[in-house]
Amino acid sequence: MMQRNAARDVLEAQALLAAARALDPMERRILLSLRERGPGLAMEIAVRVYQFPDEIRRPLLNLRERQLVRAEGFAGSAFGDELISLTARGEQVATLLASGAVPEAQQGAPPTAPPSQPEAVAKDAGLPEAASLQRQADLLQKLGELAAQQGDAKAASDYYRQALDVLRKINAAPGA
Repeated sequence: MMQRNAARDVLEAQALLAAARALDPMERRILLSLRERGPGLAMEIAVRVYQFPDEIRRPLLNLRERQLVRAEGFAGSAFGDELISLTARGEQVATLLASGAVPEAQQGAPPTAPPSQPEAVAKDAGLPEAASLQRQADLLQKLGELAAQQGDAKAASDYYRQALDVLRKINAAPGA
């Protein structure tokens, strides 16, 4: 009986490791975000990983198909009607990722570290300077909207001020 349990535990661990290795960088960032900050609306998760909601739609769908996240419907929000959260298996995979047991090089796509600032996201996208700055301003505005929705007026004000500074930089650039 003990050997059967040990064998099952090994098989489960191998399945979790395989699931973690199969994740692309965006799916990994989404799982880690949900583990670190808890459930959220798709809009909120997009802001957490510095992407637009359309850009995380496919990774969220992939994670749902793999039964790593679930969506619970509710009504009354202007920012979406599904609360995304980790499943028990998703929590196990996210814990495995957070522990460093799965090096990024072993994952499905080339390794990338999650950007820490909207500016880094815009530059990493390889966009022209004006488009990069516009994307940075858009992301800062979304962060401001999210902070305002959560009742953090100071953080919202800071994000809006940063977005305004970026927009001023765009308008001051030659040829603007």
